[in-house]
Amino acid sequence: MTDWRQPEWSGPSDNIMEAAVPLQVVLLRNDRLAVYLRSFRAAPNGVLFDLSIRIREQLQPSRFRPMEMFHVRGPLASLDQIPAELFRLGVIFADGRSASTVDRRPFGQGEPNAPVLQLRGGGGGGRRFDHGCWLWPLPPPGPLTFVCEWPYLNVGETRVEVDCTELVSAAARAVELWPDDRPVLERGGMNEVFAPRDPDSREGQFQVRCQELITEIRALGFNPNRWVAMINTIGAVPAAKKLLHDDDVLAGTPWLVERRRAELTLEQEILQQRWRDLFTDEERAKAANRLSGTLGGDQ
Repeated sequence: MTDWRQPEWSGPSDNIMEAAVPLQVVLLRNDRLAVYLRSFRAAPNGVLFDLSIRIREQLQPSRFRPMEMFHVRGPLASLDQIPAELFRLGVIFADGRSASTVDRRPFGQGEPNAPVLQLRGGGGGGRRFDHGCWLWPLPPPGPLTFVCEWPYLNVGETRVEVDCTELVSAAARAVELWPDDRPVLERGGMNEVFAPRDPDSREGQFQVRCQELITEIRALGFNPNRWVAMINTIGAVPAAKKLLHDDDVLAGTPWLVERRRAELTLEQEILQQRWRDLFTDEERAKAANRLSGTLGGDQ
C-alpha cells in the first residue's frame, strides 16, 4: 500500500513541529457557562488550537448525548436542519473569508476554495468538554474573528475579535523535523478504498471488510468519505486505532445508529471476535463504550 501524505488542508503536517503562541480567547463566560480557546500552535499551513467548554450544572444524559454536541447525524440538506444540541464554532479572516465546524469536510473533493475549520480528537462529559481544532490556511495579518453559537443552552451568535499578528509571526518559527517526500493523495483518490498491499494478511483482511462495510453504508445513502480518506492514507487498522486513540467519532456512526444499523459501524466491527488479535482489550473497550454512548436511549 502506498504511503500517502495527506493534503495540507486536511490536517497538520506530520513532519512539522508547530510553534506555540501565548494566546487564549474567551468566547463566552457567565454564571453557568464558559467557552474558551487555548493552546494555539502555528504552522506554515495552518493553526491548531483547543476548544474548551465548562458547564456549571451537569448536563443530564437522559436528555443530552455528548456525541451530538460535536457531530451531525448524517448529511444536512440545509443549515436549517442543524440540531440545537450541536455546538457551532466559526472564524472570519481579515479579508472576509470564513469557515465553520458545520461546513462540509473537504476530504476527497480537491483543494477547498475557502478556509477549513474542523474538529479533531476530543471528549468529555457532564461539566467539561475539550476538542482539538484545525484551521487552514494560516490567517492573513489583521483581525481574526471567532464566532460561536449553541442554541441548546440559549447561546446566540457571539463574536470575539483578536489580532492574529502573533499567530502569523509564530508560523515562521515552526520547525521542519525532516523532509516529507511522500506523494500527496490528490482529488479522486479518496472515492474508493484502495486494495490492501497483502489481502491475505490480518490487516489486509480487515481493510477488505471495511471496504464491504463502506459499500453497504453508501447503499443506505451516506458517503463516508472521511473514513475512506483515512484508510487510503494510513491503512484500515491504523485508521481505526487513531480514531479510538483520539476519541474521534466518524459521522457515520451516529447516522447508522439512528437508522438501527449499528452492525455497520466501525466500532461494532472492531468488537467482532475475528479481529481480536488486531486490537487491544483497551481499544475494544473504547469501541464498546463509544457505541453504547451513541446508542443511548435508542437501545
